[in-house]
Amino acid sequence: VTAVPAIGRAVELDGEARLQATGEALVDLREEWVSVAAIVHALAAPEAQPRVVEFVQWVKTTPLVGCWDWRPLLDGNALMKLGVPRGPALSKARKAEMTWRFANPGAGEAECTEFMKTQTFA
Repeated sequence: VTAVPAIGRAVELDGEARLQATGEALVDLREEWVSVAAIVHALAAPEAQPRVVEFVQWVKTTPLVGCWDWRPLLDGNALMKLGVPRGPALSKARKAEMTWRFANPGAGEAECTEFMKTQTFA
């Protein structure tokens, strides 16, 4: 069960790293993330349990809930117009977009395009 460590790791992080780790875990867990968080809470040392409770409350307030259903902001054609070649590079670009979106969950297509322009996918 790799989901328990993924949520456990996200609980311990802050800032952008927390958003990214949480998003990655939620994509894998989907609606089951709450159940896995309950397992993490049950397995945590008593002094760590309040942090897990805080984490669950925090996740519920973020736009990350439902990120498992997100569609890419930029489709393959848009990425190729930015210079991303077909093949493995396109896959890397999609992964980079999703990781960026986890850290910037309220951002839109324009912000994503600007971010992707700063990246290299060769």
